[in-house]
Amino acid sequence: MYVLQLMFPLGALGWLISIIQQARVSAERLQALQSLPPALEFPQVSLARPTHNGWKWEGLGFAHEGENWLFRGINGEIAPGAKVALSMPMGTGKTTFARLLARQIDPQEGHITFGGVPLTGLSRANLRESIAYVPQQPVLLSGSIVENLRLVRPEATFRELWQALEWAGLAEEVNALPQGIRTDIGIWGQQVSGGQRQRLALAMAFLRRPKALILDETFAPLDSEKVREILFQMQKHFSGATWLLITHRQEVRPFVEEWVTDFHALSPRAREIGAR
Repeated sequence: MYVLQLMFPLGALGWLISIIQQARVSAERLQALQSLPPALEFPQVSLARPTHNGWKWEGLGFAHEGENWLFRGINGEIAPGAKVALSMPMGTGKTTFARLLARQIDPQEGHITFGGVPLTGLSRANLRESIAYVPQQPVLLSGSIVENLRLVRPEATFRELWQALEWAGLAEEVNALPQGIRTDIGIWGQQVSGGQRQRLALAMAFLRRPKALILDETFAPLDSEKVREILFQMQKHFSGATWLLITHRQEVRPFVEEWVTDFHALSPRAREIGAR
């Protein structure tokens, strides 16, 4: 009898703890968003449309506010359709570099072009259809899997949604869920695992059919078999896209043309020396 009397309060306590944890996560995310720099400005219409899907940068320099230069004066390029892996130690600016190429942020020095057009000259729509960036910590909508997918392509058919999930190695797991593609993933995707969050973000990127893909440690939480499965799909369906994969996973090596351990190795001069 006493046990039964305790069951409801204990259940309510568990529910309350869960709500508090979700609120704490939301507060941390909100604080992170508030600390971001002012939103970037985009032209309403692009200066020109990219003529190819390669990047080039000159005199690139970036420093976080109040800190020393993370890197400075770097020149380089990633050729159209190239498959490049960037593998460098923590704290060397890999993520910052990826965000610069995706124009999540702007450099303090230098400039970047994509397809021969300055990134700052591309409209938001042109940028989104050209470059898909999957960050280490994907930002997902508090809602269902299908709502998150439709966020990037509202007009996508269910066939296209499932296709993107399959390419990201997630279709089988989603299909096994009681509510399938309509499963609610919770606040910031907290109801699914880290690997599933990464793959859902990857499916969202695939759904856009971009001309270039930037994946920042997307494969880190996945097992070797799943990494290879996704890379085979990328090789099959995005062979013409330019890839920049920030990763330490050795399974990636057979799928890329260059394994780079230094920003300067992406310069034409370094490539020329390496080819001798």
